[in-house]
Amino acid sequence: MTAKVWPLALVGVLIGAGLAAAADVRGVLTRYDADKKELVIDARGPGVRGTSWTFRLASDAAITLGQEMGTTADLVPGKHVRVSYTERDGQRIATTVHVFAVLKTLQKLLDGLQPPAPQPAPVPAAPPVEQLPATPRPPGPVGKAPGLVEGQVGVLRRVAYTEREIILASAAADGKESYVVLAVPVDARVMRDGKETAFDTLKEGERATVRIESRNGKACATAIAVGQGGLPPQTRSAVPAAPNCFAEARRALAIADQVLEQLQGRLAPDR
Repeated sequence: MTAKVWPLALVGVLIGAGLAAAADVRGVLTRYDADKKELVIDARGPGVRGTSWTFRLASDAAITLGQEMGTTADLVPGKHVRVSYTERDGQRIATTVHVFAVLKTLQKLLDGLQPPAPQPAPVPAAPPVEQLPATPRPPGPVGKAPGLVEGQVGVLRRVAYTEREIILASAAADGKESYVVLAVPVDARVMRDGKETAFDTLKEGERATVRIESRNGKACATAIAVGQGGLPPQTRSAVPAAPNCFAEARRALAIADQVLEQLQGRLAPDR
């Protein structure tokens, strides 16, 4: 019996040696070398606190600053970051770098909760001295209303289940990737091969078709389709939907978690 099991175990070890699952680590950025595309962080968290981690930045790595897309210029030493990486040929390859910007995110959230400033009453126009002919409307089809994109196609570079947020990458005119950060409301519909599924079944790297709408001034993915089949039919109500309190509460809790983590990193002694 032992003679049969040992070769199978050896095959499993050899196969597993070539695979590296994606993982995350948080810490404080201590150095970024733009020429070598290399970043070093002082890790935080149980089991890794006080250890130095070195990553090579992937050529297609996504960098986010708070709730917005960032650039390598945001990789400033001293910033708290979360790095998603894979291991390849003995190196850690950073595929996503999220730079925490708690104060900026809180300010945006507060700005979104403030009521709009009252608009001054319109001043009645003076009667025209001479009636001029109306300017004719230029020919051509009427475009869709702003804030609605039906069927944006791209690759899911980041899928954040807790924050309910995705980063969709699509090809730009110059051949490079352009990114858009989208909130995913709780009423968003997710389709896989023509069947409805849950949001947490989406995986980074999948090609997706997304319906983008503007809700309360924020770009939202209201429908996501992966695999075979397209987006579900769009349904609209005559009454505008009220703001989703649960989604705002989840976002506020996520921000509070980031604040507590930064305070823990500054106040807790190194172990």
